[in-house]
Order: sequence, then structure tokens, then C-alpha cells
Amino acid sequence: MNVALYDQNFLGASTTQGIALGTESRIVDDINQQIIDHLRKSVSVESIISTFNKEEIATYLNEIYEECSSENWDGYDANPISEEAFEQAQSFLYTVMNENQLNVPIPDISADPDGDISLEWRKEHRFTFVVSINGQGLISYAGLFGKNKIHGTEYFGQEMPPSIIFNLRRLYS
Repeated sequence: MNVALYDQNFLGASTTQGIALGTESRIVDDINQQIIDHLRKSVSVESIISTFNKEEIATYLNEIYEECSSENWDGYDANPISEEAFEQAQSFLYTVMNENQLNVPIPDISADPDGDISLEWRKEHRFTFVVSINGQGLISYAGLFGKNKIHGTEYFGQEMPPSIIFNLRRLYS
């Protein structure tokens, strides 16, 4: 008969406590410890940014564009994403990726019912920055930084607007 007693630790993972009897119980205990050790390792922004590449951006955006480039894509009369919005979102993300010392992960990419493409960076509860791209050269943004809020509209041409860079750094510094 094999017996292992488990309890929840601060990571929410089970840890064996008490007596483990039998070979299987000791194996479970070893595997459990490996899982806990893995969960305790932190993920750095540098390891996240290393996966932020053009191929991944193109894949995410293409999926959104294919699913949402026709009228009524959501079943509630949503406007389609335009080719211009798709291209501008791609250009925007490439610019973010290439911005000197701007270490941010890939945002959540989604389509809005008005035909815009939204990019959302969420660090933790009440720390979020969202950019909405309409394909006409305008970027609307909103940020929540604890108790502080910010919003605005900027023109996006060849260079990233300073307010966007400032707020992304604010979120991830």
C-alpha cells in the first residue's frame, strides 16, 4: 500500500508532508518537488522579449485579420478590420519591437467591433496599457497605472509617438 499526504503551500502547489510509504509515493514526492522548484523560478522580461519577433507578430495579426476582416464578423454587426489597420498595427508592433531599450512582451491582440485593432499590455491588476489602431494614422490609447489613469490620441507615422513609449516604459519599469 502506498500513502502520501499532501498540503497546499504558498504557491498553491501540493507538497508532501508527513510520511511517504512505498516507491510510488517517493517518486510522486520527487516529481512534486521538481514542479515546485520550476514554479519558483522567475520569468524575466528579457526572456519574454526574446520571443517577440516579426514572425510571431505576423502570425498573431494574420489570425485576427483573417477572422475579422469581413462585415459582421462577431454576429453583432461589427465593422471589418481594414487592410490599412492590419498594416498599421504590424508597423506599430515592429516599431515597438525595435525601440531602443523598450523591453515589453507581446501584447494581447484583438479586434474591436468598430474595425480597430487593439493591443493590450497587462502587467498586473490595475496596471494596463491599451492601444487602438484604426488604420487612418491615429492611435488611441488608455492606461491604468494603479490609481492613475491616462488616455489620448496620437498620430502614428514613421516614428513611435513619445507618449506611447513613455507609457509602455511606465508599465514595465
